[in-house]
Amino acid sequence: MKVHVHTDHHLVIDTEIEARIASATAEALAAFGPRIIRVDLHLTDQSGGRRAGDHVRCLAEAHPSGLAPVTVSHDAADVKTALDGAVAALATALEHTFSRRADKSLRRATRRP
Repeated sequence: MKVHVHTDHHLVIDTEIEARIASATAEALAAFGPRIIRVDLHLTDQSGGRRAGDHVRCLAEAHPSGLAPVTVSHDAADVKTALDGAVAALATALEHTFSRRADKSLRRATRRP
């Protein structure tokens, strides 16, 4: 699974932090293994650099093999909280997506002709 981290021009993340984010995300989603091709994380500062307060959004998009992308977002006061929330929500959404597919396959297999 590849993890790509994208930021807007208001957030500056160096390569070391980006590598740690990618590693933590891959570890959190490891249960889905080869079923996920790529994960894109988009971090944006919703306050636009104004001093009105910190408002960071993390939009996480997973690309499962053979399925439509699964997208979630989480808003928080700081990057870490936004990232943790988005990755947790993405894991939940992926679990739901894969369990629904398994349920459909099971129903088809047990259906009488």
